[in-house]
Amino acid sequence: MNNKLYCLGILAMMTLSLCARGQTVEPDNLILTERGGPISVASQAFFFLDDSNALTVEDISAQRESFQPLPETNIDFGFSDATIWLWFKVHNGHNESLSRILQSDVRFMRPLNFYQSQGAGWQQLLINTEHHTFHQRPLPELRFLAAEFAVAAGQSSDFLVQFAAEGPTAMDLQILDREAALTEQFQATVRISIYASILLTLILVNFLHFLAVRQFPFLVYIFYESINTLYVAHIEGFTFQYLWPDWPAWNAEATPLIASIGLVIGNIFAISYLDIRRHSNWMYRIHLLLIGLSTVAFLGSAFVSSRIGTQFTAPLLPLTIVVSILSASVALRRQHTLAIYFLCAWALFGISALLWSGTLLNWFSLGFDVFTLYIVTVVAQAIILSIGLADQVRRINRDYIRTQQDLIRNLEGRLSDARDRLQLEREKEEALGKIAERSRQLASASHDIHQPIQSMHLSLDSLKKEEINPALLKQFHQTLEHMESVLGSTLDEASEALRADMAQAPLKSVVAGELVRDMAAQFRQIARQKGLKLSGFESHSVLVVRDLPLRRCLANLLSNALSYTDEGGVLIGARRHGDKLLFQVWDTGPGMDPAELHNLMEPLNKGEASSGHGIGLAIVKEICDSHGWQLQARSKPGVGSCFTLTVPVRQRGD
Repeated sequence: MNNKLYCLGILAMMTLSLCARGQTVEPDNLILTERGGPISVASQAFFFLDDSNALTVEDISAQRESFQPLPETNIDFGFSDATIWLWFKVHNGHNESLSRILQSDVRFMRPLNFYQSQGAGWQQLLINTEHHTFHQRPLPELRFLAAEFAVAAGQSSDFLVQFAAEGPTAMDLQILDREAALTEQFQATVRISIYASILLTLILVNFLHFLAVRQFPFLVYIFYESINTLYVAHIEGFTFQYLWPDWPAWNAEATPLIASIGLVIGNIFAISYLDIRRHSNWMYRIHLLLIGLSTVAFLGSAFVSSRIGTQFTAPLLPLTIVVSILSASVALRRQHTLAIYFLCAWALFGISALLWSGTLLNWFSLGFDVFTLYIVTVVAQAIILSIGLADQVRRINRDYIRTQQDLIRNLEGRLSDARDRLQLEREKEEALGKIAERSRQLASASHDIHQPIQSMHLSLDSLKKEEINPALLKQFHQTLEHMESVLGSTLDEASEALRADMAQAPLKSVVAGELVRDMAAQFRQIARQKGLKLSGFESHSVLVVRDLPLRRCLANLLSNALSYTDEGGVLIGARRHGDKLLFQVWDTGPGMDPAELHNLMEPLNKGEASSGHGIGLAIVKEICDSHGWQLQARSKPGVGSCFTLTVPVRQRGD
């Protein structure tokens, strides 16, 4: 089926005026024209329907009285199971014999034969049957069915055109000189070459886009435009000239097959491009229905007959155009901005198809080549859809770049946090180094007072054996003063250094539970060595505080608790109280009476059961005073003690 019959079938089926009828004559579009010389065609042509499909050209000559006149010069055969014979007369009004070409663009829709009267008989000009294929016909340089004939000067010649049974008929039958025929073919070749080059370029571009984004609509577009390219090339006659020249019947079969495949892919493209299932379930179901009907048309053309396939395919194109426009409108209302390209493309294509079909049905006449307009519209549709897909690629790239930028900012933030943590670790190491230095100073002070203590022990032993000696008492007092001087100087230096170090410690966010867990882990080995159980009660509260001083305080409290406790265990925990956080250290040591608790925070004061020097709690008290924290102690003899360190949730900076 050629282009004009296909478009004819579209609108005819839409108006329910084209139906499958056996051996009936319907309006179609066979037009006798002459260009390029003084050759004229009789204004009256005749036709005859051979119901038996068995009459020869000689039989037809004997039944010329049975031919019926055609209305005007336009005839329509539509779908007919009978062999159709057309009879017309050509006159040469020139004073010399003229050679012309009788050409048809019927393109093997039905087996076709041309005959010219030759005396009392007929000369066969062109044979087109299953047994005489395309490349065996006369004038092989012409793409269309064509036969060369001559008419003597001032003479007329009769012509018979035989349309064999099976299939529809729609054609332009033209009488041309060789130059005009070759010019027309050259123009068609240039037109289809430009068309194919544009579409193939768009196909290649979108194939590269598909490789880049891996999205289904791009792949469907490639198949859709490939089918469009094949269809227009088929309409122009290139397919059966180059692809299947030895299969003339394929011309009739291939048209509904290609058209139905194009409808299937076109509806799939509408679904995928518009994402119509998300916007309208009803429109999605209609597209699925059209896909199913197009598949039925394809199967009917392939396995039953092209007639059935054509009947199914003809109304599906206008339905697909209308449904696609409606789907694009729905998607556009649902804020699918890319639907505007789809809407414009299919609206433009629908207008072109309407104009083309209207001229074929003689509804109106236009002063330009409507088929060329149709091809231009198909190209424009492909360009608009490609622009829409390119816009989608641009949006995908924009979102990808935005995501990459967000990822880069996130990585930069994480890098900055890592740098901050590294700086804090360095500051922590420096602070720990300073604390270690203070510890060495305290150890040196302990060594310095070790000798005076030994001297005191010797003096006390002498006192047990001798009477009180004033000189010995004086020496004893001097030794104590020396010890007090050494300890006082050392503690003053340590306190000043600690205050300086703690004041320089940075503020940071601390999770109380993590701090408790770290402190418990630090002293767990010491607890195991003494056979004690060290537990931590965690809290999810977060406080902003100088981390290093707080850790030092908790370390001293835990060290004291483990030192005093010989059995049972030690518990360290944290709990929120208003805008403050309470760190508590419980032990099951011997406990203290209220008098001991009163002096416990003073330097060199310690419990009776302590083996230390009595400076740990003094250091804790010093740190708490410098940071505005509170240190409280509770104890019960024989039960244990509890030390509470109260810290504001948010520490103010200096």
